[in-house]
Amino acid sequence: MRILPGLLALFLLCGMAGCATSKVIPAGPDTYMVSSSGVGFSSAWAREQTYGKANEYCAKRGLVMVPVSFDAREGVYAQSAPSANLVFRALRPGDPEIKRPNVEGPNHIAKRQQILLQEQQMAGQQQQARSEAAVGALQDMRQSYQRNADIYQQQAQASMNQMTDQMLPMPGSPIPMAGRPTRTVSGVITPSLSGRSATFDGTIR
Repeated sequence: MRILPGLLALFLLCGMAGCATSKVIPAGPDTYMVSSSGVGFSSAWAREQTYGKANEYCAKRGLVMVPVSFDAREGVYAQSAPSANLVFRALRPGDPEIKRPNVEGPNHIAKRQQILLQEQQMAGQQQQARSEAAVGALQDMRQSYQRNADIYQQQAQASMNQMTDQMLPMPGSPIPMAGRPTRTVSGVITPSLSGRSATFDGTIR
């Protein structure tokens, strides 16, 4: 088999410069990451290696590879080699999460995370506001119940005072006393202004 000189040179250059593809690394539930670096300026080789490694990993386990994010960087002369980084999910066939991939770059992922954080903070503030409103409503109900209880107590006290005034003996009526003979009252009973006491002017026989 003949190997093209350019391809042979690329293989030799990769071996000397350190072309490499990392192992598949777990990065969360059913989520993994793989990276690759090449030589020269183009990241095409690194892209191919990362996707190939991810597909191979899933195929051996009977899973489906679903890309999540992909970041490729071109090589910079005398500074850095071309590289690629792929984050993917390994899902079972038929999993509802398997759909047309919408691969995003790191900047988009960071923006989405920031938006998600803002939404969570807003939801927390709304929940706090609802809790404070509920506490305020309970306090208002408690105060209302206390006011009603005070009114009922005042009405009950007034009714008791009225009943007490009605039960006072009239002049000339007998006053029953336990263990003693019945006596006759003659005179005048003058209730006080408060209705809680009275002044008696007369005789008891």
